[in-house]
Amino acid sequence: MADKHQWYAIKTKARQEHTALENLERQQFHSFLPLMETAKHRKGSWQ
Repeated sequence: MADKHQWYAIKTKARQEHTALENLERQQFHSFLPLMETAKHRKGSWQ
């Protein structure tokens, strides 16, 4: 059985992933944006 769905990977500008996702969804593309939370260290404290 052939899969009718095609997958594409896209490269975005730094920190513009959400904008790219919005533009793709506005054009009726089914999109997936996996994100990973990370801890950031600033001036002696973790955020």
